Order: sequence, then C-alpha cells, then structure tokens
Amino acid sequence: MGFGYRVDAGKTEEAWSAICAKQNGSSNTYEVDGVVYFYEVDRKDQPDGGLRGAVWQIMPDGLARSKGRFSIAGDGSVVRWPVGMKRLVAEVSAN
Repeated sequence: MGFGYRVDAGKTEEAWSAICAKQNGSSNTYEVDGVVYFYEVDRKDQPDGGLRGAVWQIMPDGLARSKGRFSIAGDGSVVRWPVGMKRLVAEVSAN
C-alpha cells in the first residue's frame, strides 16, 4: 500500500532530488559548506496533499544526527525547508 500526494508537491521534491543527483549521484543526499545531509520523505498521506519528512546530517563517524523536518504544501510551495536546500535551489536557479 502506498501513500498519495498532489502533483505540485511531487514536482518540488523531484526538483530537490535532481539537485542532489547532479551534486553527488544520490537522489536525497546533498552537501552544503562541507556538511553532508540527507532527507527522507514520510510515507504518510497529508491532509493537504503535501509531503513531509526528516532531514539528517551524516556525522564523521558515519552515524546520522537529526537536523529537523521539512514540509512541502500540496500546492508545491515550501513551508519548511530542509537545512541548506533553499540555498542550493537558489544557486541552481541563478545558473
């Protein structure tokens, strides 16, 4: 059994995934200022058709530390950005 979300929310997450893949080949891992993060999408329906999830920092010992949550509304707007992702999106948009 899966979960559902609106197309616009999916397009926003797909854009993040493309940035990650271009940066390092992974669909959900990215680096900002030498710090490596990854995000995981919650596999749960949201009332507005959006997407929610967790952001983790990969520590030098290989373990992951929670760095917060993110939220994409059903209309595709970002309610809460993953750590550093807003800057990466701005850099890609500027190029």
